[in-house]
Amino acid sequence: MVEYAPGVCNIGPRGRIERAAFGIAVLVFAIGLWHLVRLNTLPSWPLLLLFLPLAAGFIAILEAVFGFCVVFAHEGVYDLR
Repeated sequence: MVEYAPGVCNIGPRGRIERAAFGIAVLVFAIGLWHLVRLNTLPSWPLLLLFLPLAAGFIAILEAVFGFCVVFAHEGVYDLR
């Protein structure tokens, strides 16, 4: 077993692809919901809820770009499959 080094890449190529795909899908979903709310003249308060998928999408994309997962770092796990 390898000793964990803080701030070092702990996600392999497959994990990066999974996170990038998830991030892009969530961002497309959030943008689609935004369009539905704006085009259908629905109340604008549900737009505040878009913060959650947008944050999740951007975090997933940042993890994919940097190859670093904070949850894995906290647990001392490498997922370099």
